[in-house]
Amino acid sequence: MTRSKKLIALGAVFLLLCAATFLIMHTEKKQENIRNTDEIVLEIPYEDMVNVKWKNFGSDEELSFTKGEEWKYDGDESFPVDEELMEKLLEPFTALGADFIIESPEDMKQYGFDEPACEIEISTADESFMIKLGDFSQMDNQRYISTGDGNVYLIDDDPFPRFNRDYTDFIKNDEIPEIDKVDSISFQSDDFFKITRNEEEDRNTLREDDIFFTEADGEEVPLSTQTVTDYVNVLKYLRFENFADYNADEADLEKYGLDDPELIFSIEFISRDDEGNEVPGTVKISISRDPEELEAVKDDSLTEDSSAENTEEEETITAYIRLNDSPIIYNMISSDYTKLMKHDFNDFRHREIIPCDFDDISEIEATLDGVTYKITSEIKDDVRNYFYDGEQIDITDIRDSVNFLKADEFINTSSDEKKELSLKFTMDFENDPATYVDIYRYDGENCLITIDGNSFALTERRKAVELIEDINSLVLKKAE
Repeated sequence: MTRSKKLIALGAVFLLLCAATFLIMHTEKKQENIRNTDEIVLEIPYEDMVNVKWKNFGSDEELSFTKGEEWKYDGDESFPVDEELMEKLLEPFTALGADFIIESPEDMKQYGFDEPACEIEISTADESFMIKLGDFSQMDNQRYISTGDGNVYLIDDDPFPRFNRDYTDFIKNDEIPEIDKVDSISFQSDDFFKITRNEEEDRNTLREDDIFFTEADGEEVPLSTQTVTDYVNVLKYLRFENFADYNADEADLEKYGLDDPELIFSIEFISRDDEGNEVPGTVKISISRDPEELEAVKDDSLTEDSSAENTEEEETITAYIRLNDSPIIYNMISSDYTKLMKHDFNDFRHREIIPCDFDDISEIEATLDGVTYKITSEIKDDVRNYFYDGEQIDITDIRDSVNFLKADEFINTSSDEKKELSLKFTMDFENDPATYVDIYRYDGENCLITIDGNSFALTERRKAVELIEDINSLVLKKAE
């Protein structure tokens, strides 16, 4: 490189350094009025606020809420406003703190106030405050905010997400009360059905965990505690959020099928107050499928193809739910509708073939091909041991197969096919009660179970075969 070229290169570097120095000095000059602060730069007592309105950048809609005795949405005073959500919305401005203050800036545009992300006006009875949300600082990603006093502030707690909402986000949704214990559930549909809690010692059951009952033919009949609990859990965790209408009148109820609901159920329950005291309560829930959709389903049920289609993929259901006599109608999740519409006796009854825990079975008589095999038991050190033909046996496989042999479909019918297995279970209770179970071949895939001579249910044939094989295995081992 020649000497002249070196001088030119050095000159260029010098000019760049001068330019950089100028920019640094200029930047420092621009920052002379920026300082740290821990001041509260805006303080509006929440109880003094009577109106808030805001408009987000790019939106033509201004949202406005006014407080009298309670908050109202100015666009529709029938809209139910959640007071707690309004308080959370406005909470930042009750004591707005800043990390930095830019005193009397000359150019508000550089902070994004020519096109603010949001303009918020909060009014009290005496004055109004105009708040603008600008850009984010490039240094620490904090929001620039103007409160109308001529300064610009940097704040860490950005209010924008709170205001980047539609008015419908401030609805006061209905809520299922906190349910600590269910006393009863009454179902009103095509038929009336009621579940009642009973934990008395003399209740009509041989299972310790049976606490829910219904009445059938004048008798108290135990129901599956787990099934009832699962149903109640669906109720407890229903999401009342996606409303279809927030001010439904009688005509609207008809539109949603809730003038004559498919299902109404009332729950009597116990909740607890802050001191832990029991507080009784009642809640009513109405459910209906979309009327046009329901009518179409009824028509489709007359055809042969609809059932085949529904088994291949889960059906999308349009359904609505209403809490008590609320004017708010909510859309239901398809799966919740499907679960809650399973509400008759067969949906809650026990599916097991024995009316007690297996450990309470003192004797089993199994008859296969005309030959009866007897399994006895005795209790030693609080453990029940089982015996066959005088020798102690491992009952695990038979116990598992008996517990696995459950109703798949309750049915009232008979079978002319072969009886494949007869069982007599004697139970270790007062007077040694016994239950008789017969298993008949029904078709290629199912067997029919009768209990005490009455039709009980269909079950998969493989379940019955597994029990038969376990009994045969026990007999063959003894024969060896």
